[in-house]
Amino acid sequence: MIEFLEKEAFTNDSLFGDWMQNYFTTPKPEYALSNYLKFISSKNNTKNEGMLYSFFIELFKKNDFLLIHLINQFNDHPKELQDEILKMYAYTNFKDSDFLKSLSRKQRKKVKTLQKRKNPYIINAVTRPEHLDMLWAKFFASGSFEPIQKIVSTFSNSSFLGSLEKLGTVKNESEINEDSWKELIFNAATWSVNSNLNTHTLVKDYCTFIYFDKKTPTGTKNILAIFLNNE
Repeated sequence: MIEFLEKEAFTNDSLFGDWMQNYFTTPKPEYALSNYLKFISSKNNTKNEGMLYSFFIELFKKNDFLLIHLINQFNDHPKELQDEILKMYAYTNFKDSDFLKSLSRKQRKKVKTLQKRKNPYIINAVTRPEHLDMLWAKFFASGSFEPIQKIVSTFSNSSFLGSLEKLGTVKNESEINEDSWKELIFNAATWSVNSNLNTHTLVKDYCTFIYFDKKTPTGTKNILAIFLNNE
């Protein structure tokens, strides 16, 4: 195996954010393993957990040499981190028969159980605002079109504008109805697309493609036209 020069994890969130959000244009895989291990070792990662898992899963899927290095270090880590690595192995659908043979019966069972479950980091339909963060993370890891397409598809939620005003003040999320969730998603999606379109050329290119696609609804085209003309 080619020697891989791994670099230490970033010491602050700003440096990590820059690395993550620009990975698809300026990939620096030498920071991947250390920052992944830092993330799964953290006890304070619940706020951005879905987004970060989505980013690292996509990153490892597109760069399986990183996953090979990760599983080669498997026995160097405590049980808590081993469980997280097994989770990553399962959700990336990576195949390594030698690695599986090296695991205990309990660990192999854990992998099989995870592989049979619905992967919570695959977003087929955006039903909550945090799904948008997960899709952006997937895009940042790979630069793929699919996440942007799914984010822009939520522009059709514009028909639910005004739902939040009708809802009024709520004390907790359980009181938010589905129409209001759709408005929240619309607001977050349009803001994030407009922001990233002005930051990343690839996002602009994808949005331009969607705009000219005959299948794109008129309402979505109108919103994209505003963003693209203001760019």
